[in-house]
Amino acid sequence: MLKELGFKCATENSISLSVFDMIIPKNKTFYVEKTFKKVQRIERKYKFGLIEYSTKHNKIIEL
Repeated sequence: MLKELGFKCATENSISLSVFDMIIPKNKTFYVEKTFKKVQRIERKYKFGLIEYSTKHNKIIEL
């Protein structure tokens, strides 16, 4: 009885999402390339010792 109640509540209140529900912007390639260039600049600064690893990590995550 408890098991049946659990299944009933779970199926009544659930939602599902699909990749097909997402709206992909037409200029996605532009945004990806722009962000990739920013990541490269940040990694270059790290490589030359201008920023620490934690700073590099945080800056990339913020993008």
